[in-house]
Amino acid sequence: MGVVVVLVLADLAYTPLVRRREVQARREVAPTSTAYMEQARRCGHPVRNYRWVPLSSIAPVAACAIVLAEEEEFFNKGTVS
Repeated sequence: MGVVVVLVLADLAYTPLVRRREVQARREVAPTSTAYMEQARRCGHPVRNYRWVPLSSIAPVAACAIVLAEEEEFFNKGTVS
């Protein structure tokens, strides 16, 4: 039982570090696609050309809508430090 607790705690400590690195990497290089685009592609829908724009040029409510479209539970996960 103690080993399981240690493994769970180690995973809880490690996962945020990995995610933080992934998010920081996105500051440098835009992804080639999004989860929404991949789902559309899997369903046979054409994926249109797109152009990344700075977040500052998007209305905050629109940015939140985009995040919710990508991951419905994002805002329920708590804060990111």
